[in-house]
Amino acid sequence: MCVGLTAAVVGSRSLLTRDAAAEGAQRDHEPGGVASAAAVLAEWDTARARAWATGDLETLQGLYADGSRAGAVDVERLRAWVDRGLTVRGMQTQVLSLEVRHQTDVRLDVVVTDRMVGGVAVGEGQSQELPRDRPTTRRITMRRDDARWVVVEVRAQASAAARTSVTSWSRKS
Repeated sequence: MCVGLTAAVVGSRSLLTRDAAAEGAQRDHEPGGVASAAAVLAEWDTARARAWATGDLETLQGLYADGSRAGAVDVERLRAWVDRGLTVRGMQTQVLSLEVRHQTDVRLDVVVTDRMVGGVAVGEGQSQELPRDRPTTRRITMRRDDARWVVVEVRAQASAAARTSVTSWSRKS
């Protein structure tokens, strides 16, 4: 599940692109801050993209902890695509910001702002590029089960841009 992490500067923001072609799939991730957390997320996102590209509901479910609501929603979304004879290929996640809230050998809690890019819906004799996703901020809790990381919980968070837009308006008296 390990992938390379390519960092580029876009304006004053760091943009991390998760690349599924990188080597080192068996490497363990020990606690080590943002770089380690980013690698764990990148591996997980790559495995998720593979499951969506192949329509593999069982593999997708295995990326989530038992009882994970986020897992149930993700599997149902993929099932709806598969039932129409479609898969989504080329899905990549761009990380716009990442904050590690808590990290141990077996638990990871992060707040991440990211977006999906590059997806193409593919079916028999047809393909359609998907629109670029808008950035979304979520708090993600992951747990290490045996040699893999699974998502336990995903909670929506207000993005920094949304919080700023609410507090930065002014009106003339």
